[in-house]
Amino acid sequence: MREEDQLQQPLTPEELMQELRFKATELLLREEWQESVQVYTQFINLCRDQISDRLRDLTEALKDCDQALKIESTHFKSLVCKGKILLSLNRYSMALDCFKTAILDPQASGNLETLNGYVQKCKKLEFQSRTGAFDLSDWILSRFRGKSPELAEYTGPVQIKRSELSGRGLFATKNIDAGTLLLVTKAIATERGILSSEDSGENAQLVMWKNFVDKVVDSATKCERTRQFD
Repeated sequence: MREEDQLQQPLTPEELMQELRFKATELLLREEWQESVQVYTQFINLCRDQISDRLRDLTEALKDCDQALKIESTHFKSLVCKGKILLSLNRYSMALDCFKTAILDPQASGNLETLNGYVQKCKKLEFQSRTGAFDLSDWILSRFRGKSPELAEYTGPVQIKRSELSGRGLFATKNIDAGTLLLVTKAIATERGILSSEDSGENAQLVMWKNFVDKVVDSATKCERTRQFD
């Protein structure tokens, strides 16, 4: 059988998401609003399915740990496993309780350093998530060298809700003073699409930024305000 006659391999979810994102961006930049909305909707739904699958894995694993702990409430490996899962889900206080209980087990003697590390990590992240007190001074003074600090998820006096005027948005829940920390969460970076300046019509070439990280590093290196931190 000739190669061109063979059936194409189905796209992986990641490949399909990328394809939909590129298509939606192209339609948006060409001002084909309705078609862009439809493709973006497909993209968002697929993203939601992917995230749900991954969260479901953690949820199922958490259920398994709970079942094991119903049989033996101080089972060492189940406590450690449950603590790690809760930590991944940003449930710092519950994770801390698991690690504290696990340390009391005789099996912990060979893993005390690791477990104490988890305990201290949970304490730090729980405090950050509760108070919004983040100290980055050492990292800044070192000119951002080394690994960036691990920070907790934090939500200040804001909430997401729908507005009758402009749809869903982020709203303050009280009067906010200048300089107040509002939100700390993991960043999401996406590539950006632009139309070629040579031709902005239907036949315009869509130029995609393929190496996003390289672009950011290159821009930061050339920037007067950030290149001193190389």
